[in-house]
Amino acid sequence: MISLRRLAVPLALLLVTGSTTAAAADTQEPPKIVASCDQNVKPGEYTCFAQRRADLGFRAKALGGAPAGYGPSDLQSAYKVPSATAGQGQRVYIVDAYDDPTAEADLAVYRQQFGLPACTTANGCFQKLNQDGLPSPLPAPSRSWSGEISLDLDMVSAICPNCGITLIESDSPSDDLLKAVKTANELGAKFVSLSWGGPESSDLAELDKLYFNPRGVVYTASTGDYDYDAGVSYPASSSATTAIGGTTLTKDDSSRGWSETVWNNGPGQGTGSGCSSTIAKPSWQSVIPATTCPKRAIADVSAVADPANGVAVYQTTGGSGWAVYGGTSAAAPVIAATYALAGDPAPDSRPAGYPYGATGNLNDVVEGNNGECTPAPLCTAQPGWDGPTGLGTPIGTRALTSPTKANRITLSAPTQQFTAAGEVVVLRARATDSGRGLVRFSATGLPAGLRIDALSGIIYGRPTTPGTYSVTVTGTDSTKARGNTVISWVVSTRKNAVVNGDFESGTGGWAQTPDVIRADGQYGHNGLGYAWLGGTGTTHTDSLSQRVSVPSFGHPALRFALRVSGGDDVLQLTVDGHAVKTFRRSTSSYVTQSVDLTPYRGKAVTLAWTSTENEGAPTTFLLDDVSVN
Repeated sequence: MISLRRLAVPLALLLVTGSTTAAAADTQEPPKIVASCDQNVKPGEYTCFAQRRADLGFRAKALGGAPAGYGPSDLQSAYKVPSATAGQGQRVYIVDAYDDPTAEADLAVYRQQFGLPACTTANGCFQKLNQDGLPSPLPAPSRSWSGEISLDLDMVSAICPNCGITLIESDSPSDDLLKAVKTANELGAKFVSLSWGGPESSDLAELDKLYFNPRGVVYTASTGDYDYDAGVSYPASSSATTAIGGTTLTKDDSSRGWSETVWNNGPGQGTGSGCSSTIAKPSWQSVIPATTCPKRAIADVSAVADPANGVAVYQTTGGSGWAVYGGTSAAAPVIAATYALAGDPAPDSRPAGYPYGATGNLNDVVEGNNGECTPAPLCTAQPGWDGPTGLGTPIGTRALTSPTKANRITLSAPTQQFTAAGEVVVLRARATDSGRGLVRFSATGLPAGLRIDALSGIIYGRPTTPGTYSVTVTGTDSTKARGNTVISWVVSTRKNAVVNGDFESGTGGWAQTPDVIRADGQYGHNGLGYAWLGGTGTTHTDSLSQRVSVPSFGHPALRFALRVSGGDDVLQLTVDGHAVKTFRRSTSSYVTQSVDLTPYRGKAVTLAWTSTENEGAPTTFLLDDVSVN
């Protein structure tokens, strides 16, 4: 294993100088800032770059109905991103160390507070994996890295509410983080946020080859929080990444409504920048004179990072509610999500180079510095490129859009799948390719006993091992364009909770009005048995019911096949007397119906179908293959 040599960077408590801002409390004291992660890292480790306003503490509830710190509408306004309408089908990957056990629950609070759509494991939007790409076992929890994780998840949500999010947690803040980056590549990632780093070493070229996909993948890497004097941070200095610097973002009365300067709150308290000592200058940085930096220079672009003017974050592991965060850890996921809004990178392109060809679509930051240095552009803002802020901050997505049109592959599959061990599975993932090419399918995390056909996208087999699985299905075409989707898959040992759900055993298990259950094979969905409700031409009521025990795991569902023909009568489905669904529209054949029973998980409930036939054209409701699992 190749390891980076780390330099200890002492940091305990930062006292931020400067005036109190809109995100600050009403106080004359300078805001007190603390780093989330231990900065005295041992050789071979990385540190996260999240910083928190300690003077504001954690608050269980938002003050005045809104948390302190910038929220999604602020950031969307500042960077003019089309968040409300864009991002569908995109997925941003976040790589961090250790486990945040409350990550999904905290994310739900943040998104609900700001009116963003839900992003959960159940709806396929959120996914948490270990460094090998599996949902378990997860690494040990960490109070410090949990703050970083909450910040990353909330910033992606703020910029791209419609994006899916995959959180990959490494076992430790060492080269395990790089293993997690490689896992993201293998899962088909196109946008990866890296809010951590460490000092450069002599083996970086080998690390790049081992862990990064050099083309067609966006990696946004934080440049660090300890100003120019702290030195260049890797992987921000990698030729595969877009290096993300930090600004102080302030509301004002300008036409833009916002202004930005270099984030610098005093010595050792500002955005990182510099010139790599080992990595060659990429071709897209030819705009930077060799006299300024003969090798790879950082940053490329920048975004909000000053914790004194920080962003709202919700955190309970290692915290207790709403807090105000900053650091270049905020900027990296903001830019990763903006890239996702911009569209897919071309497979043969280097996304870090996109802004260099579209500087007119960036806010040029021309004020401030993060130290004193020679040559000055490495630490002092100026028109055009400078070290602390790169080329500037986004105006919409144009500067982060691939100049070469990339094929867009969109995959679709059920977001949830529940099967019993040994049950036959045939499920198809479908893909559309804007280039109309042949898409080949692959899948990771499938339950044992299942496989995917590379040409058709059909997942088939018999799952053998009960458990909860997070399955990533990826499609790739001949241009190496990729798309993916996520399935939350539960394999249980529990059989169908419904007795005689196929009606093949007569009336066993069911309560019915006369002659509802039949076994003549004329109208069954499968086999001889089925249930007939209504459809006699006389005014009457038919009912069919059974009391069942709903499974206590996963997201149990009631499923059944229903065929409707005839007039305008209605079939009513109730659960414990509560109406949950009605049916009346005619269907030419049986249609599989599904009702979520998660609210009744672990309970015994009565399922009942009732049809009331009135005068007029009769309506026939044919029911078969009822299951709860």
